Amino acid sequence: MKYSLLFVLFAVHICTAQDSGLYMTPNFKASYARQTRSRDGNPGPVYWQNRADYRIEVSLDPASGLLSGQEDIVYVNNSPDTLRYLLIHLFANVYKKGTPRDFIVRYEDESEGVSIDGIKINNLTIGTDSTSKSIDYIHNDFKLHLPAPLDPQGKLNLQIAWHYSVNKGSHMRTGKVDSTSYFIAYFFPRIAVYDDIDGWNDFFYSGRAEFYNDFGNFQVTVKVPENFVVWATGILQNPEAVFLPEYQQRLQKARQSDQIIPIIDESDDPHQITRQHAINNWKFEAADVSDFAFAISDHYLWQGSGPVVDPAGNRRVFISAAFNRHAGDFYEVARLAREAIHFMSTDFPGIPYPYPSMTVFNGLDEMEYPMMVNDMSFKDSSYVRKLTSHEIFHSYFPFYMGINESKYAWMDEGFASYGDYLISRALDKSGYCSIYYLDRYKENQIYDVDVPIMVNSKLLKKYAYHYNAYAKPAVFLIILRDLLGDTVFKHVIRIYMDRWQGKHPSPYDFFNTVNQITGKNLNWLFKAWFFEFGYGDLALRDVQRGPDGYVITIEKVGPFPLPLRLKIAYMDGNVQFLNKNVSIWEEGNKVYTLTVETNEIIKRIELVPDELPDADIRNNSIELDSRPRQ
Repeated sequence: MKYSLLFVLFAVHICTAQDSGLYMTPNFKASYARQTRSRDGNPGPVYWQNRADYRIEVSLDPASGLLSGQEDIVYVNNSPDTLRYLLIHLFANVYKKGTPRDFIVRYEDESEGVSIDGIKINNLTIGTDSTSKSIDYIHNDFKLHLPAPLDPQGKLNLQIAWHYSVNKGSHMRTGKVDSTSYFIAYFFPRIAVYDDIDGWNDFFYSGRAEFYNDFGNFQVTVKVPENFVVWATGILQNPEAVFLPEYQQRLQKARQSDQIIPIIDESDDPHQITRQHAINNWKFEAADVSDFAFAISDHYLWQGSGPVVDPAGNRRVFISAAFNRHAGDFYEVARLAREAIHFMSTDFPGIPYPYPSMTVFNGLDEMEYPMMVNDMSFKDSSYVRKLTSHEIFHSYFPFYMGINESKYAWMDEGFASYGDYLISRALDKSGYCSIYYLDRYKENQIYDVDVPIMVNSKLLKKYAYHYNAYAKPAVFLIILRDLLGDTVFKHVIRIYMDRWQGKHPSPYDFFNTVNQITGKNLNWLFKAWFFEFGYGDLALRDVQRGPDGYVITIEKVGPFPLPLRLKIAYMDGNVQFLNKNVSIWEEGNKVYTLTVETNEIIKRIELVPDELPDADIRNNSIELDSRPRQ
């Protein structure tokens, strides 16, 4: 983006004056001065974002793994800037030979990458070979220089043809699952996000940090041989053209049923399910989504139902599981997915599931896509619930809002981790409840592997990424709910989601929404947990017995503010729990005292951190002299 130097410096000056203690880089400050974002957490009066709608035809040969496609993209430049090139992501090139990546790829799974077979811009053919001056290849991306600038509010038509070989192993979110099953993601060239904060999102996908996409409509035709069933983002538009009548009827019944219906079961002949054409064309449509994925198999089972998720409009959602008959855990996944979506629709976040379908596919990963999940099998039934809930929860974060996961993974993984934690607490009868990577974070938070949450996610590796994306933000949301109360907390989150549905929120939009809706300035809490190095550690320092009871002194040893949870054991066997929310540290104090008024004799006082990351539990308890006063 190009703006005058004077304007940007003025913007930085004004926004610096308005800062309330949270560090902000000049590109963020300038977005507020340009009024694309508002200080109250709303989109600004001149907020904009670009859009790309895709029509795709893709063929997959299950025998060879060759994927070939053609796409027709309508791209709209809603920005105030004139664009002289487009940045195109080729995420499938993560398997290309010589590409730097964050995971191990076996030699036989490396490929020549994506081959671009043709490009047209507004029907003008663009050269694609190494001598072309229109294309600059950069590993997983390429710059496509436009034959004519794309003015503000301008529109262009982009056609791309391509092919590549799908990885047979080294499965990272996409690839071959078994001999005749595939889960396919990130398979098409897509236009990168151009936004009001960074301009082009030149995210280099290397396998760990995830994605950031614009919203658009997808019309996708998947071409596969007879006997292969296709599951995908969106709704199948032509079931009569691909299924034999019996399976059309079962699918229709499941879509309208409150009970789980077997659409394909163990007794079915896999050669008598689809139309017996050499190639079947499976047509899917999805509106206003940020990505598209699909899966195929010629031997998977399929269960589904269509419960009502929004009684106000009697709107149903088709929820299904497609799986290998030997995956014992998946026979329960359709039910677990239903229960999770019901919880999300009615409790937290309390917004009816916003899409027409959800398919959990038995793949080789633990990964989410709009209306699709790629999950491997596990024997632990409690973990299967947690995983299923977690990946479906991503329907809200990042897909309901277009979150920039590549920079701020906590804005989706943290919320999803908090969400699956709530669902496990509410629905898992075994008492199982955990937060991803929290146990390891508790052990390592005092070491230099840990960095502030606001550090750009694509710069992080391994444990630092896991802690910042999952454990720490989920714990923060627990602390925030404890501070605000459940009702206010949910109200704030729903307003944040409503404000930014279909848009691209930044971390500051979340922080500012919380402050504005609650009427509190919680920057002291955001600053500690998101912007500063630190760890959580509370210590019981002293207990004094007086005429009216006991005075207890607690020290905040670690920089991160934590709620206070005390367990008090009395000599008569009674136990008392006292909780104080995190506001006890709001004034920056290092010590907090409270008085327990009682005539009874206390035997032991203990800090009970539960899911809170208390770095040193050796200072969490005091045994008292339980002898009566003389």
